[in-house]
Amino acid sequence: MKIIKITFWVVCVLFVSNINAQEVKKIEKEKEPKHEISLELFELVTINKLEISYSYLLNNSNSIGLTLAHTNKGESIFGVDNFHDNFSVNMNYKHFFSEKHTQGFYIEFFGRYSNGDAFVYNNHVYQYSVEQNSLYLGAGVGYKFVTKCNFFINVNVGLAKKVYSFNKNIPYSKPNIFVQTGISIGKRF
Repeated sequence: MKIIKITFWVVCVLFVSNINAQEVKKIEKEKEPKHEISLELFELVTINKLEISYSYLLNNSNSIGLTLAHTNKGESIFGVDNFHDNFSVNMNYKHFFSEKHTQGFYIEFFGRYSNGDAFVYNNHVYQYSVEQNSLYLGAGVGYKFVTKCNFFINVNVGLAKKVYSFNKNIPYSKPNIFVQTGISIGKRF
């Protein structure tokens, strides 16, 4: 009878400690940050483009995000004077290959809506500009380094193809393919 009582108490203690361990893991998982906000530095310095991103961390290896970008009037975004972006919205999905929580190497798939101006020149003399709207789809790769304080640096490069242009009768429009590069800093919360 004594052995049954001891066995009963050992089983109860193990059961309670197992429940407690599960609660601790659940609390630790709830403490993991689920949100990120970042500022693109590379394009801010090179082409005076303000780009702010928000990401929601779905789980340890996936995130979705939204990026809003604005370029001052008159700034050429692709290094030529025939057009520039005024405003763009990017939506992305990232899959991370690291064991750590959404950091390390990743692949990215994104869609981009872009609004800007196309400039028409005749013998190098400006004639007029036409508003231009385009949709792009693309993919890229990157690396995200996250500190213990949840600050991060993200470096990425991607390639996108124009899938639709709302203004088709423009003599010169945005390229059908463009390269997206970036170096950004941000914070998880």
